[in-house]
Amino acid sequence: MWLVLWIALVAVSALFLLAVGFRVFRKAMATLDEFEKASSLLDAAPPSRASDATAGEAPDATVPAVFAPPAEVRRANQEARLLLQGRRRERRIRRRAENRRPQLLRDLPHL
Repeated sequence: MWLVLWIALVAVSALFLLAVGFRVFRKAMATLDEFEKASSLLDAAPPSRASDATAGEAPDATVPAVFAPPAEVRRANQEARLLLQGRRRERRIRRRAENRRPQLLRDLPHL
């Protein structure tokens, strides 16, 4: 009886592993089909900027901030901060005007 039970358990386990293996194989084949479609779309896409740069155009000469002088980085950060503050102030003024709310005195440029 034990022998029949173990044979049945092994057979059911083998069938289960076979079914899982077949499912994984089908998903892998579907993934490969999608990969082939994506690669054909990328092959048909227009060339990128990197390939344009190798065709004779000079690439942008940007220096990472790590290698830039600290004073220049501080100045650039301060300019960006002031620009963002100005944009926020303009949005706030516009929003308050649209909602017919009084403006803040610090937002009025002529005062």
